[in-house]
Amino acid sequence: MFGKVSNLFKRIYDNQIDGTGLAIFRIVFCTVQALELMQLFYFRHLVYDVVPYVVPYEVNLGIPLAIWIGITLLLVLGLFTRMAAIINYLFTLVFMATCKVYPYHMFYVYQCVGLLFIFLPISRVLSIDRLLLKLKYSNTRFTYQPPTTVSQLSYSILVLAGIAFVYFDSTLYKLVSPLWMKGLGMWLPASLPLAAQIDASPILNNEILVKFFGYLSLVFEFAFLFLLPFKKFRWPLIIIGVGLHFGILIAFPIPLFAIGFGALYILMIPVGCWKRWFTAKPGKEKITFYYDAECPLCARARLTIEHFDIKKRVKVSSVQFNAANEPALKGISEDKLLDDIHSVDSKGNVYSGLDTYIQVFNAINYLKPLSWLIRIPGIYHICAAIYKTVARNRTTERCTEDNCGYTPPTPPENDDNVKLFQNLTLHDVKRLAACWGVAFLIFLQLMVSYSAPVVNIVLRKSGFEATWVGTKMKNFALDSRAFSKILCGIVSHDVFMDFHFHDYTQIVAVTYTDAKGVEQFLPITRPTGQPGLYQYGPFWVNWAFRVVSGNPDQDKVVKGIKDYTAFWAGKHGMSLNNLTFKVKVKHQDPINNWEPNFLKRQMAHPWQDAGTVQWTGYRFLAKVKPISSF
Repeated sequence: MFGKVSNLFKRIYDNQIDGTGLAIFRIVFCTVQALELMQLFYFRHLVYDVVPYVVPYEVNLGIPLAIWIGITLLLVLGLFTRMAAIINYLFTLVFMATCKVYPYHMFYVYQCVGLLFIFLPISRVLSIDRLLLKLKYSNTRFTYQPPTTVSQLSYSILVLAGIAFVYFDSTLYKLVSPLWMKGLGMWLPASLPLAAQIDASPILNNEILVKFFGYLSLVFEFAFLFLLPFKKFRWPLIIIGVGLHFGILIAFPIPLFAIGFGALYILMIPVGCWKRWFTAKPGKEKITFYYDAECPLCARARLTIEHFDIKKRVKVSSVQFNAANEPALKGISEDKLLDDIHSVDSKGNVYSGLDTYIQVFNAINYLKPLSWLIRIPGIYHICAAIYKTVARNRTTERCTEDNCGYTPPTPPENDDNVKLFQNLTLHDVKRLAACWGVAFLIFLQLMVSYSAPVVNIVLRKSGFEATWVGTKMKNFALDSRAFSKILCGIVSHDVFMDFHFHDYTQIVAVTYTDAKGVEQFLPITRPTGQPGLYQYGPFWVNWAFRVVSGNPDQDKVVKGIKDYTAFWAGKHGMSLNNLTFKVKVKHQDPINNWEPNFLKRQMAHPWQDAGTVQWTGYRFLAKVKPISSF
């Protein structure tokens, strides 16, 4: 058995496949993380200040958050990737792993993926690091092409840890949930104003359809781990998974969770698809770029253009070998073509100097904004002056490898073949380390899932729980949860469960009446009772389940109102010397079974005044009735 597992792991690790999918995932996932961090930066005073804008935190955390955003953008670009991945993971430990007031499950995904990014070759494709390697080891006679393939394990471990384990652990809670076993796991949250981002009543009123989605989600999550190894199920899993997360994106106020978690499905797309999608069709070139083949600087320009021109919209040709065959260049001497960059578009128009680069950027779709930017008067003239300065220095003496003091570098060798001992290579050591790393992650997930309700039922009925070994394992599993959560982002996934919504019968809102007598709802809760602009991602989780919750703690409610009103006032430049807010409560009917038009009825319930909170001389005074009494 061990030998079969070992051989399977060896086969997966040694199998080299195209790394484009991994790079696309890096770009999308890190873009989502950057947006999450920008949201965290915007709300930093709410999250970290003792009292927002009144009693600041002892350290200004805006600076490290801004640095973290920059580090994440480096990962998006694939620049200094390994170091950026290490720093990014350390930031997740500081800001996410220890977050107690504003955590939500996407934070743990950032932690887990961030940890794996340290060890995975995520910059092999679509990265500036790859371009830098090309520039470092190429010359006018040789173009170095860094490897574009990665181990199959690079894809598999992200899907296994990021999707399969999460889904399977989640079902260990849902299988004992009356809510999910009735098929209402998706209907109920979407039917409660506190969680419903939109009014999806036309769908929610179809009992068969919503129960189908509920059961589909449950069966899909349970079966995912077991169907994952079979290629014939790959596309059905992708379609269903992306579809379910698209539903989350539309229905619930956790859009970055929906997109970020859904991005993991990029890794399941067959690698051959990326080659078909990214392979340029012949004859689609929009412009031909002519360069001096003997000039190292021009060779670098050629490499840079080819690197960013993914769809091959720019044809790169040398002046020495191809310019004579271009009719549009007949009236231009070869010396002039060598002294200045020229290009010809598909209509025969000739461009030179800076205008050539503008046309090149315009031909590459995602660089069009750069071409538009350079065309702006003022910016164009500055760029033209810089270009002319460089060109003037070149025209003094044409730059070749012989007169530029340029020594062609030696391309790096593959260190995997380095022998450490007679029968042991560095590749063998890396594979063994990867094997132990994967085994460690699996072990941590097993320890976390050991405390799940389904497992507890099995252990209790079998009598194993009462044995000495069972007791020790249970204690060890409980002790390991903190370690796995903080360092690896591996946690239990009891989300959207009965206890989140059971007896949740009060929605709380805060309003402010301005000098003109106009009452407005603070962007915490909308007049319908649905989440406002302040309730997205971790802030929805905070307000809905930590400030209010189904069993509201009056002290927590008042503390939450204090923080959110101070933050709102600070954002609007309003002094807390004399501000009064009204607290309102909307009653919600308890629900255990499907009902038509339930969401509309709850949104139509009237608001009741629960009291007021007042800021006087920057001191907070609350006169609020017990929320649980409504």
